[in-house]
Amino acid sequence: MKDVPHKSSIQNLDANLVAMLVYIIPLIISVFFSQLRMISWILIPVLVLIFEKKSYFVKYHAAQALTVAVFYTAIAILDAILGFFGFTISLAMQAPFVGFMVGGVLGLIMAAVALAMAILSIIITVLVIIIAIKAYNYETIHIPGMTSLAQYILRFHW
Repeated sequence: MKDVPHKSSIQNLDANLVAMLVYIIPLIISVFFSQLRMISWILIPVLVLIFEKKSYFVKYHAAQALTVAVFYTAIAILDAILGFFGFTISLAMQAPFVGFMVGGVLGLIMAAVALAMAILSIIITVLVIIIAIKAYNYETIHIPGMTSLAQYILRFHW
């Protein structure tokens, strides 16, 4: 769906620029300051939701960026849990025979999980870039699950 060009209440910038920056700024922060990755993905959309007063378009993209952050955070937590699980089992399998028999299979499973998480992270990054380009063109993209969560977030009176 395409929106008409208009201004945002944030520094009177064009709405498409603010909507795009909601995605791009956390992405840049993630690349250069990895320790601030989760904070930036949550804080920047929330700040935009709080300070934007005029543009539903900008608020929608801020809410959608927040849903991407929730999804990405869930993946990061799952990755941490699986990594801890694999590390714990590998420590428990230090017995020579058992470690040899189970360790090889477990190592393959953990490598497959790590590869899947890496691929999923790349897919999310590409998706964020596509959404940012669409936002700059005054377009919205509907992602099943994320769009309904973004609309739910917008029900709150920011």
